[in-house]
Amino acid sequence: MSAIKVIPKFVTLPNGVQLYTERVALTEPADSSETHTIVLIHGMGGSTSIFYPIYASLLSSFPSSTLLAYDQAGHGLSPIDPSKVHGGANPLAIDDIRSDLDALITQEAPTGRLSVIAHSAGTLITSYFLISSSPNVARISHAVFIGGPLSMPAPPEVTTMQLAFCSKVEKEGTSAIAEDVTPALVGKTSMQSRPVAVALVRSLLLGQPKDGYAAAIRAHSAFMKLGPFPFEKFPDALEVLFVGGEEDLFVSPDAMNTLSEKVRNSQVITLPAVGHTPQVEVPSEFVDVVAKFLKERIHSN
Repeated sequence: MSAIKVIPKFVTLPNGVQLYTERVALTEPADSSETHTIVLIHGMGGSTSIFYPIYASLLSSFPSSTLLAYDQAGHGLSPIDPSKVHGGANPLAIDDIRSDLDALITQEAPTGRLSVIAHSAGTLITSYFLISSSPNVARISHAVFIGGPLSMPAPPEVTTMQLAFCSKVEKEGTSAIAEDVTPALVGKTSMQSRPVAVALVRSLLLGQPKDGYAAAIRAHSAFMKLGPFPFEKFPDALEVLFVGGEEDLFVSPDAMNTLSEKVRNSQVITLPAVGHTPQVEVPSEFVDVVAKFLKERIHSN
């Protein structure tokens, strides 16, 4: 596997939001006259680390590309403004998270082609970004959605459960939910036979700032109460790959296939014996299907 260099950087956006980022490339990148960046977008309770297992193998497949991963506000190493948490003057909203993504791309990947790999709730942020008027959208040729997005509008019982869960995190921290959530995020096969994958997912949850994590839950919950998402507004030229796990408790294979029917130029790959985090549970198999999907459009020497 090729050697990579990970360059960490705290980026301050024009609105004052500070995001932790990682720019990743091969130590000896292939020569290329064209700039291509793959943006990695995590979900709730995630961080750049949720993609770390695929950094090297993904760049081995696309040696002239650069990866750009980041921690959303209130996740991982990215702080959140106190006004954005529950009870603050201007609580976090999906519009904020989408705007941060757009501003980050403008600042850190201002030219060249883009592809996006998004996980879990990150697929909802990506979907919302793809129907925006940002000029950056036209630069995206491919999107890979891992385990999402969830269907909208969410049933009332789902919203009630999310808010109860959120309150528990705010009062007791993520340690109060880690032992229940971890098995839901990884498949039963991984719980039994992939201890390193389980440990990574568990440590991500335990390491989340409770106020930022709770703010993200509230923001997504409010957005998911809205009507059906207009997937038909995706750019005509965009190609989408849905990657799901056979053991995913959040988005079942049937739900993933239903999603794909709503999105033109899309296809579904379901990985066996995998849960909601295939990029962690079976990174090699995951990169294989992503590389096959992307190879026709991304220059690779």
